[in-house]
Amino acid sequence: MSLTNEQRAIDPHSTHQLLEALARGPDYDVRSIIASRLDCPLHVLELLAQDKVNKVAVAVGNNQNCPPHILRMLSLRPEWEVHRAVVINERAPSDVVAKFSTNEDDELRSLAASHAACPTDHLAILAKDEDDSVRTSVAANQACPPPLLCRLSTDDIWEVRRGAAQNPNCPPELLVSLTADKSVWVLSAALKNKNCPLHIQHQHVNDVRPDIRDHLSQNPNCPPPLLRILSVDTHNQIRANVAKHMNTPVEVLSELMADPQHIVRQSLCHNPNLPQGLIMELAEADEWSIRKEAVQNVSAPVEMLIMRILLDESPWVRDAARESLAARTSNDWQIAVAGGLSLCQPIKTKSGAPQACLGDGLLAIGLNQVYQAIQGAELDLRLRSLSSKQPSTAQSVNPTSSRRHF
Repeated sequence: MSLTNEQRAIDPHSTHQLLEALARGPDYDVRSIIASRLDCPLHVLELLAQDKVNKVAVAVGNNQNCPPHILRMLSLRPEWEVHRAVVINERAPSDVVAKFSTNEDDELRSLAASHAACPTDHLAILAKDEDDSVRTSVAANQACPPPLLCRLSTDDIWEVRRGAAQNPNCPPELLVSLTADKSVWVLSAALKNKNCPLHIQHQHVNDVRPDIRDHLSQNPNCPPPLLRILSVDTHNQIRANVAKHMNTPVEVLSELMADPQHIVRQSLCHNPNLPQGLIMELAEADEWSIRKEAVQNVSAPVEMLIMRILLDESPWVRDAARESLAARTSNDWQIAVAGGLSLCQPIKTKSGAPQACLGDGLLAIGLNQVYQAIQGAELDLRLRSLSSKQPSTAQSVNPTSSRRHF
C-alpha cells in the first residue's frame, strides 16, 4: 500500500530530495510536518521560512534545530505567532531576543525576558517593566545577575519576589532576607533553592506548615540530618520526597521500605543511590506499579531484570525491564556474569516447574540479544581467566636454557 504525503513527510527514511519536493507541494499540513522535523535539511528550512502560511513558518520557528540565521529571518516577518515561536526557541540569537524585549506586546516582552540569550542591559530595563509578568520572567531568568535579583526581591508583586527566590543565581544572603517575606510562596521558594543557607533550613524543618516542609524536602542540598527528621513526617508527599532524595542516608531508605504508603515506596525506586538489595525487594512488591518503577532504577541488577522479563505477570513490568536491559553496557553484562549469571543456570517458569536453563528461557521468548550478551560476557570472562593463568614470558624461560653452549 502506497504512503500518503503526510506519511512520507513523517517517514524518517524519506530522502532529502523527497522532502524538498513535498515542501514545494500544495498541502500546508505536509509542509508543516517537514518544517518541524529535527533532521529537516537546511535549504528546505530556508525555503519553508518564507512560506506564506503562518502555520508553516511557526513550525520552522519552533524547530529546535533551526539555525540562528533562519530565526533572524523569521523575526522580520509581521505575524505575531511567528515572533512568539522565534523568541521561545532556545537557539534564538541575542540580537533577536533583544529586539523582542522592546516589543509593545506584553507576552513577547515576557518571553524575551525569560530567554537565556537576553542581554543583561535589556534585562535591567525589563526589570522596571510595568507588566508584572515581564518582571517575573526577569526574576526567574538564570542569566539574571545577583544585583538585579536584589532589586527584584523587593518588588510589590509576590510572584516577582518568588521568581527571585527560585533563581539558582540568588545568593545566600539574599535568600536569608527572602525567607522573612510575608508571602508563604516566597518563603517556600527560598527554602527549595539550593543556595539556601543550612541554618535557615534548620529553622524550618519543624515548621507547622506542610507546604514549607515539603519545599525544604525538595532542596537538593538538604542535609542528611534534616532528611532523617523529614522521613517520619506525617505528610506522605514529604516522606516521598525524602525517599528519592540523593542525600538521604541508606539506613533511612531502608526504614522507608516499610512505609505503608504506596507513593513513598514508589519514590524509593527513583533514588539512584538505592542499594541493589532494596531494589530487588521492591521488584517483588505486590503492586505492579512499584515493580515497574523498580526495574527502571539505573542500578537495577541485570539478573533481576532478566527474571522480571521471564516471570513477571504484568506486561508493563516486563516491557519496562526490557527497556532497562537494552540500556545496559557491556561492562554491566561482564559484572553480572562475574557475579554468577550464566546461560546454564536453572530457572523456574511462572508455574514453578523447573526449566532446563536460563539460555533456553531467553530463546523461547525471543531474547536473542540478551542471550548473545551473556554468551559474549561469559566468553570474555573465560579468556581473561586463561590469560591470567598463563605464565609470563620472563617466568617461563629457563635461565640456563637461554645461554649459548659452545
